[in-house]
Amino acid sequence: MSTETKNFFNIEEKYDHTLVIRDDKQVKLRKWKVKDRKNFKKLIEEKAENITPFELAAVLVFPCLEDKNILLSEEEIKYVLTELRSISISSDFNFTFMCQNEECSEMNTIKLDLKDVSKPVSSSWSAVTIDDIEIEFGEKCSPKFYYEKMYGAKTPEDRTLTDLALHIVRVGEYDGVIKFEEMMSQFEEMDTDFQDAIMSEYKKQKFTQDNLYECTCQKCNSKQTFIFDEIPDFLPKSWLE
Repeated sequence: MSTETKNFFNIEEKYDHTLVIRDDKQVKLRKWKVKDRKNFKKLIEEKAENITPFELAAVLVFPCLEDKNILLSEEEIKYVLTELRSISISSDFNFTFMCQNEECSEMNTIKLDLKDVSKPVSSSWSAVTIDDIEIEFGEKCSPKFYYEKMYGAKTPEDRTLTDLALHIVRVGEYDGVIKFEEMMSQFEEMDTDFQDAIMSEYKKQKFTQDNLYECTCQKCNSKQTFIFDEIPDFLPKSWLE
C-alpha cells in the first residue's frame, strides 16, 4: 500500500521572486506559507513583547530564502520582510494622517505602495582613514557566526555595536583574523569621538533604506513628509489573533 502523499493542489516550493539588496547581494524568495504564519503566531504567543528583528526573521524571513547561507543585516532583514509582505499579501497599505495646516486640519486616509516608502540606498564597501588608521568594512564572517552573535545582542545598542564589529574586516596593516571578543573589548576602551567617527563612516557604507515619503492633503493640497520606519497594519489582524 502506497504511503506517498498526493499533491492535490500542485503545491511547489517556488523561489521565483528576486530582490536586489545592493549591487553585490541579491536573494531569491518564496511567498509566505501557512506554516510560516503558524510559526509567527507561536512566536508572539511565547514572547509577546521585545521580539528582536532576528527572532522575527527566523520565522518570517530565513525560511523564505532559497539560499539559507546568506548574511543579512538588521536593516536588510527589514527590507526583505517588507518585500515578502508585498508579494505574499499586498504591496498596498492605508495611511491616516491629520493635515498640519491650521486652517485645514483635515483627517486624510490614503493608499500607499510599499515601494514608495521602502527604497534601498545605493552603497558599497571600502576602506576609510580615521586618525591615520585605515579601517576596511565588508562582510567576511560566516552567516552562522554573525547570526549567533546578533541573536545574543538583546538591546538595540548591543546589536548596533555587534553589527559594526562583525563588519570591520581590516584595521591598519594587520590582515589577520580579528577576533570578535577582541574587537568588542577595544570598543570599550576607545575614546568616544573615535568610536563615533568609525560608526559614522560605517553607516555611510552599510545598507540603508529611504523611508521618507511626502503626502498631500486631499482637501487643501498642503504637503507633509513622514518617516515610515514602521508600516501601519503591516500584517493582517488575523495574523495577530
